[in-house]
Amino acid sequence: MQICTKCKTDKELTEFHVDKSHRNGYSSQCKDCRNKYHKDNQPHYTALKKEWRHKNPERNNKTLRKYYYAHHEESLAKNKLRRVNNLLEIRGKEAKWKINSLYGVSWEEKQKMIDNQENLCKLCKKELLTTKDRCLDHNHITKKVRGILCRKCNTALGWLGLDNETTLAELIAYLTP
Repeated sequence: MQICTKCKTDKELTEFHVDKSHRNGYSSQCKDCRNKYHKDNQPHYTALKKEWRHKNPERNNKTLRKYYYAHHEESLAKNKLRRVNNLLEIRGKEAKWKINSLYGVSWEEKQKMIDNQENLCKLCKKELLTTKDRCLDHNHITKKVRGILCRKCNTALGWLGLDNETTLAELIAYLTP
């Protein structure tokens, strides 16, 4: 049993942190009081740590490298597990970012286009069953979005280079007997 110097209550030794610098081997404040103190002074401790890192970049980098090499495999495994568990969420965020940054179309605008086309490909009129089937078709020169196509139609347009009417007219003339 030991009395906490902060709350003045008599508590079991298991309620105190181990501290070899004290005569009895335990901290003078109980765990609850120490935790409350650190929580109340968190901004102060954060500022002190930031200041120390700024003043001691070599020592900080050395510590970071040491931690990195000691925990590298564990960190890789944890990140891989996180990616597997959040794969759909991560891919969804990547897809939203991609269509917005490349074509200037928000995810909501793409969904509206799909609804306007009644979930059908704009060319072949087949139902767009999966997310992978819903390709955002655009002009490769102007980057202007034309509509939502199925994967096959979008791939065909891309391979044939049908971004201009002349090529399309020549293709039609070739296919017409």
